[in-house]
Amino acid sequence: MVRVRQKSRLALRAWMMCFWIVAVAVEAAPTVTNQTDVLKSAAPAALRRMLPSLDSAWMKQRHGFDADDDLKNVTVGQPFQPYILSEDAIKKYRDGDAVLKALEPYAKWYLPVISKGKVACWLSLYQNNAGNWQADSLGMADWAHVWAEVCGEWPTTKGFSPAFVIVPSR
Repeated sequence: MVRVRQKSRLALRAWMMCFWIVAVAVEAAPTVTNQTDVLKSAAPAALRRMLPSLDSAWMKQRHGFDADDDLKNVTVGQPFQPYILSEDAIKKYRDGDAVLKALEPYAKWYLPVISKGKVACWLSLYQNNAGNWQADSLGMADWAHVWAEVCGEWPTTKGFSPAFVIVPSR
């Protein structure tokens, strides 16, 4: 377990440096219970539309599943909305300012896709012009695995509120 944890931490650091992705723990993230309920109800149908593309053992493994996983039994976990930290917000930030004030909600939401009790990948959803939630992508298995570990080490049940923050590169 220690080896996996060390590998995950190194992978997270590498992604953070390469893709400017930052994981931060904030004191109190905004509560969006109604939104997460809507997303959780829209996600199963969206997921069922995406799963047929995983038509081989190789495609399953590429998306974080085991080759023999029965995709009829996958579920989705708790949705979360990443944040964007813009260059402008970085310039305006002053020591002591609330971190959440500098972050902008990202347009997409992510839901962990769970198979056999483990996070396999993420399902991303966005709201189309008609106001309906639809799937944008299924994947990002490596990020999903590391994020699951981050959330496991800093759980909301212990007062943490991890936030996935994207810092766009120039």
